[in-house]
Amino acid sequence: LGKVYLEILRCRGLPNVDAGESFGNKTDAFVTVVYDDVMVQTDVIDDSLSPMWLPWQRRAFVLRMTHPSTALYVGVTDYDVGPLEHENIGRIAIPVGTNFVPGLVYTLTYRLNESSNYTDFGTDDMGTITLRLRVEYDEPRHLLLGKTRPDKQWVSATQWKSHRIAKYCVDGPHDGDVFEMRLFRSHIHEILTQKRNIARLVKDALYSLVFWKGQVNGLPIHSAVAFGWGVHVVENPRLLPSAFFFLCGWVMISNMFRRRNHPNPWQRGPSFGDYWNVLVHGRSMRVPKEIRPYENEAEARKYEKLYSDRLEEENKQYEKQVELAQKLADISNDTIIRTKAKANTALADPIAALAGARLLPYQQRLSR
Repeated sequence: LGKVYLEILRCRGLPNVDAGESFGNKTDAFVTVVYDDVMVQTDVIDDSLSPMWLPWQRRAFVLRMTHPSTALYVGVTDYDVGPLEHENIGRIAIPVGTNFVPGLVYTLTYRLNESSNYTDFGTDDMGTITLRLRVEYDEPRHLLLGKTRPDKQWVSATQWKSHRIAKYCVDGPHDGDVFEMRLFRSHIHEILTQKRNIARLVKDALYSLVFWKGQVNGLPIHSAVAFGWGVHVVENPRLLPSAFFFLCGWVMISNMFRRRNHPNPWQRGPSFGDYWNVLVHGRSMRVPKEIRPYENEAEARKYEKLYSDRLEEENKQYEKQVELAQKLADISNDTIIRTKAKANTALADPIAALAGARLLPYQQRLSR
């Protein structure tokens, strides 16, 4: 499908994982890149917590792209000689499919994490990595008409150390065949987060449609379309299947408009016209645009602050609901205990026992 041109430039703030720092013995860092079935490594920079790879060192690679959904895995490791295993420091995963404009050179800085599979990553400072990336497509049309899932790839290694590093770059420190409570909680947290995000988007969309808020350049176009289609489907119920498929495409195009209107240029994706030109003409007519340093920074920060404030407010409401549910559960348990204690006496109140033991759980459900 194309090629990925990658250069590893430098790392900053790496932790010292070697003993004897007072004697000048520090991390001997090197970078491993895994993409498809290829694994490449840079030269080792001895005794440096902020290593920089110079142009005459092994730092630049050209990788073949076989599927647009394949991620680029980059890991930073400390080199150890002898039988000792290399010690992994941090890793990142970069989706290089359709997130980058072809022909445009990106200089990117990422924060190294222990594992992207953990939702609580980032508690320890693993430093940062800076790299230069450029993507070239041989046939852009194949990106849209290709398979939805990449085939399973196998990475061959001549040494056990190299195999362990490749596995860490792709899978992280956890083992998928062994149960881990931390990983299990991370998956649950990810599912609940996606549920909240979808609920938030649906709530905003319904609010905007019902109250005819400005959606496209200040005009309530989506509300007008929804009103027209709703009236037409009510009058012609046989068009309900067609309306369903129209709704699916409409939601995707609306989400595309939302991304295109993001104040941060790094968050914007290709437009519908770009995809149409790729399908019809085989290439995009969009001219690569240079993103200036700190472009729309004030607007982007304001947009992100509004989003973070809303998340914080929702988290507070959720904590209040959890606290209230816990209090109701404690009251229910106390009422049941008191009811059982009174049941042994002649003055037991059957109505209070029924209300405490039977009705309170339904009251808790209704309070949610």
